[in-house]
Amino acid sequence: LSNNSFSGSIPRELTELVNLIDINLSDNRFHGSISTGLFQLSVLISLQLANNFLSGGLPPFLSASSSLITLSLGGNGFAGPLPDFSLWNVSFTKLALNNNNFTGSIPDSISTLTTLEAIILNDNQLTGSIPAAIFNMTNLKYLYLANNNLSSKLPSDISRLGKLE
Repeated sequence: LSNNSFSGSIPRELTELVNLIDINLSDNRFHGSISTGLFQLSVLISLQLANNFLSGGLPPFLSASSSLITLSLGGNGFAGPLPDFSLWNVSFTKLALNNNNFTGSIPDSISTLTTLEAIILNDNQLTGSIPAAIFNMTNLKYLYLANNNLSSKLPSDISRLGKLE
C-alpha cells in the first residue's frame, strides 16, 4: 500500500489484524500519531511508515512480544528526544528515524539493541557526541548520522565496527 495518496490517520483497525507480518504504508499522506497497538502486533516483522506526515513521539517501550526487526519512520514530523531504548525489548536489524525533528542526544541505551545492522538517524536535530557504546555494536553495517549537530572527536573505537559498509 506504499506510494499512493492515502490520507487521514492510520486506521486503528490495523491493530486487529493479528497475523500481519509486514505493514508498508510509506510514501502516502497519513497524519497524526501512530497507534501503540501497531507496535504490539506479535508477529509483525516490519513496520514501514516513512514519508508521511506523522507526528508525536515514539512509544516509551515496546513489548517483549514484539517481533519487529525493521522500523522505518523517516521523513515524518516526529519530534522530541529519542526514547530509552533499553525499554524496547526487540531484536531490530534496522532502525530508520531519519528526516524528523528528534532533539537531544543519542542515548547510550541505543547499544542495548544489539542486533542492529543499520542505525539511520540523519537529518534530525541531535546534539552531543556519538555514544561510545555504539562502537561495541559488532553487527552494525550502516551508521547514518549526517546533518545533525553532533560534536566532539570521532573516537578511535570506530575501528571496532569492522562490518561497516
